[in-house]
Amino acid sequence: MKEILELTDTELDTVIGGQGDVSTCAATPDGVCVCSATV
Repeated sequence: MKEILELTDTELDTVIGGQGDVSTCAATPDGVCVCSATV
């Protein structure tokens, strides 16, 4: 699952249906991108 957590903002944006945004993603000190799926 770690490889999924290491996706870039662009890749992650594609994974979640292209409705994501960099502003909705927060990179934790652990290097994990946490995105809130607010619609």
